[in-house]
Amino acid sequence: NMAELVGALEERTVTWPEKWHALYEARYEAKGRAEGIEERRAQERAATSHAMLSGLEDAVRTRFGASVAQSFGRKLEIVRQAGAARDLSVLVAICQCVAQSESADQLLAGLHSISTETA
Repeated sequence: NMAELVGALEERTVTWPEKWHALYEARYEAKGRAEGIEERRAQERAATSHAMLSGLEDAVRTRFGASVAQSFGRKLEIVRQAGAARDLSVLVAICQCVAQSESADQLLAGLHSISTETA
């Protein structure tokens, strides 16, 4: 019986710490993977947002001219700095603003209202 008791104690002192270490290691590894996935998704959203906004700037330049595109670009920069450009609803609102605006003034006023709501 004494040998069994010593064996059980050795198992608890050697095996359990090793098992706990492996468990915590696995949890941290899984957490790291999840954080990495979320970081990649955030980078992809930012890249998509940047591409969409650049395309919109080109569309505004074509439709309303270079000076309006420059003002549009400055207003978009405010939206980007506020981090609002990562939000899909903000991008949709900006696209709708560009599509529905009949004049440069209407476009810039619409974009200003979007940026002030989100910034």
